[in-house]
Amino acid sequence: MKNLILKALIFLSFFSFSVFPDSYSASTRMLGDRVVSIKDNMLAYHMSDTFFVKNDISFAYGITNSFDVWSTVVTNTTNKPSGSISTTSFRSMLRYNIKGDNVLACVIGDSYISPQYQIIEENKQFSLQVNLAGQFDYNSVKRSSAYAVIAPIVKVFGGCFDLAFNSIYMDAFCEVNPGYYRDNANINNYNRNNHEFDVDVVPGIGVGYYNSMFSLACPVYNANHKAQVSVGVSWMYVISTNRAK
Repeated sequence: MKNLILKALIFLSFFSFSVFPDSYSASTRMLGDRVVSIKDNMLAYHMSDTFFVKNDISFAYGITNSFDVWSTVVTNTTNKPSGSISTTSFRSMLRYNIKGDNVLACVIGDSYISPQYQIIEENKQFSLQVNLAGQFDYNSVKRSSAYAVIAPIVKVFGGCFDLAFNSIYMDAFCEVNPGYYRDNANINNYNRNNHEFDVDVVPGIGVGYYNSMFSLACPVYNANHKAQVSVGVSWMYVISTNRAK
């Protein structure tokens, strides 16, 4: 059994490449031609006598270097003293890379559509991830929202260091995410039940190891109004099926 697992890992290594860590909320870089990915964003927070857990698991495929498709299953669980309630929803995201890391995207959910512009600027020491988005409810224009994810990233140790002949990539980030949210909007793993301007602050760290990525964050939602502290974990695993790469 151990030999079988070892052979499987060696086989997968032929299809792998380095994955740089990202912030918690921003969309990741373009996947690339014939790249398969699985990503999971988990969030937990406590409010009054209620404990909330949210899980977004995404499956993605890079059709070309400039076009990829994401499908996401969203699970919300609310635990109260009186019992637990779970709901499930779905969304898809289509992305097209205009040039460099300038990306046009469209997220299609069960009850909304969200056009987006995504950009990443970086060098060996720093990175900046920005998502600009609008969200429009199918049933009511009054529920339309607009928001941004602005994530400055510092690459620890100049972007990477060697450990046991393998590369580990590390970063530290602090998102500042402003938005104007309408009633019942669901943005970035958090349910918005207000009708006002809010700012979220999301500090965290990220680690990338070959074709795996892990981020640990402490999202503080509504930081300028009624701050809600939470804990978020994100991980991603990718495999290139293009041998030519």
